[in-house]
Amino acid sequence: MHLIRLVLMAAITLALVSTVTAALADYMLPAAKRTLIILAENWEVQNLNSKPCVSVARDSRNFKWNVDLMWLADRINSDSICTGDHQRLMKEYLAKVQSSTRNKPLMIELSSLDDKSFFVSGLWLFDEKASFERGVKYGSRLLGLTKEQVSAFKTPQEYAKRAISVSRDNWGVLSKSAVK
Repeated sequence: MHLIRLVLMAAITLALVSTVTAALADYMLPAAKRTLIILAENWEVQNLNSKPCVSVARDSRNFKWNVDLMWLADRINSDSICTGDHQRLMKEYLAKVQSSTRNKPLMIELSSLDDKSFFVSGLWLFDEKASFERGVKYGSRLLGLTKEQVSAFKTPQEYAKRAISVSRDNWGVLSKSAVK
């Protein structure tokens, strides 16, 4: 009888643990139809207390995109999604970015689910040295480069030229289209 009770308790405990573990990481973002990476020099994070957005001025045009906090958390701190604290933590992250020095460009990942409108799915202050060092270790998802391809650039400045080139091409796409 005692052995049966122990086996039953162990089975229940294992079932509960496996259920909790699955629930913690049970989210999936839809696939983006299009993703653009841009560098912005003249930027501002706005509406931190309600619906955050990023405003960018470029070539006499103003662009404004809403920030999707779930997508941002997936890029910045996916553990916060599992703990249910991603909205607060991402608003804190955005406030930190907004209060940072403005001498660094902002790297913005724009995603579209319908090819008609974009939202901010990721954003980072662009530091060419830190970005290069991270790319040498892990590759660059944003620029579509393996760590070996990043290493081939040899210097952070060469790597930054690639980021600038990708950004310039993507700004061209944004400027020519009605998609905002």
